[in-house]
Amino acid sequence: MHRNRTWSFALPEERIRNRTLPIEGGDGSTLTLDFTTGVLDPRLTFTRSSTATYINSSGYVTSIGAAPTNDPTKARFDYDPTTLALRGLLIEGQATNYATALDTPWGRQNINGSGAGGTLAYGQTGADGASNTAARLTTAATTTFTNMFVTLATNAAGSQRTFSVWLRGVGSNTTASFSINGSNTPTGVTSSQIGSPVTLTTSTSGNNLLALVTGLSTTAWTRVSISRTDAQASSDSYRICPGDHNGTINSNLSVDVYVPQVESGIGMSSTIPTGASQATRNQDQMQMANLASLGFNTSAGTLTINGTYNKEATAFPRSIRFMGSSVQSMAMITAGKTLYGNAPNTSGGTYFDVFRTLSSFGAFKYGFTLTTATSPATALAVVSINGSSSTITPLGQGDIVNPISLDFLYPSASALNFPSMNISSLKYWPYATTTAELNARTSL
Repeated sequence: MHRNRTWSFALPEERIRNRTLPIEGGDGSTLTLDFTTGVLDPRLTFTRSSTATYINSSGYVTSIGAAPTNDPTKARFDYDPTTLALRGLLIEGQATNYATALDTPWGRQNINGSGAGGTLAYGQTGADGASNTAARLTTAATTTFTNMFVTLATNAAGSQRTFSVWLRGVGSNTTASFSINGSNTPTGVTSSQIGSPVTLTTSTSGNNLLALVTGLSTTAWTRVSISRTDAQASSDSYRICPGDHNGTINSNLSVDVYVPQVESGIGMSSTIPTGASQATRNQDQMQMANLASLGFNTSAGTLTINGTYNKEATAFPRSIRFMGSSVQSMAMITAGKTLYGNAPNTSGGTYFDVFRTLSSFGAFKYGFTLTTATSPATALAVVSINGSSSTITPLGQGDIVNPISLDFLYPSASALNFPSMNISSLKYWPYATTTAELNARTSL
């Protein structure tokens, strides 16, 4: 049971000792959202206007239906496909998979009678645990050709592109290759993987970004991705082949393939199955509209968020934020792996930014504390990521307003600009913590 107490202007330590704060988390926090229970807090509403996928507790890619109106049962609680550990609530912006199924418009070289007699055939159990949802690529029993691949050209918009695919070794072959071939020298190259661990090595050859995957499991699936920031709207192509496509003779090799995915932005979002045409997953929207018991402090406060960062946004959306009537009072913004604390600004915009940047995709513990806000001139903010902090003097001006809601990926107008992440917890304290306390709360 949550106990609401009378607000006091005593020091934070005195407020905790005297129990004059609303007690929710037992640690002085007045809002504690735990997303590792598999059930949403009843104060949260949840909407998504399309089906979507997540990794279930058995490690399989699983589809869940749309929630066109508030339906918390359609929220996705995502698991690590290898350890089966619950990663928390999966919440994402809108994304389109521009890659169709392998047996539709993909071109083929040295495959199915085109040159060397390699084959592509569905009939394998996929990463979803269902039969006949994965394709097997097999090279010809000849050394005449050095590689075999299927290829797809797309017209995805934007200058950033990510190519991801689920792969599994077959027999003695535990190696595969995939690439993004463009019209410029590759820049802004990144790569990532989930599932059974492999060695993923990227290289460039002319205008092509190549990736070699070694150490594939022959029983478990691995999802791998590569990204480049110089992608072209109409001239990129995407290739997959068994073995090493950098000149090694690849005869009689097979690899299983499940749901190739081409999407805008850097990093891979959740799997979006396709058929003969592209498919779009719409954004998740979640909100807590009743903050009456929060005890929000307009002079100072602390916010922490733990989770896993999967994919960058293409702009600078306010992904998780306390919203006031006109000014974001305190928020996290994520874009380009950058986590922001948000505080008052009415000069031109409605916020100022203080930020730290993650070095790579993966787990993060983020904290933001507004240490002084009696006037804009004296406001200070401390931002900590994974136990490392920095103090920033905000450049904005204006007073903090009382928030009216806590928004997650909301509203839909910025659907394309939201990142993909798993959130395991969120906490709020209506006072500023010390830097040491903040670093302790954000240490991995």
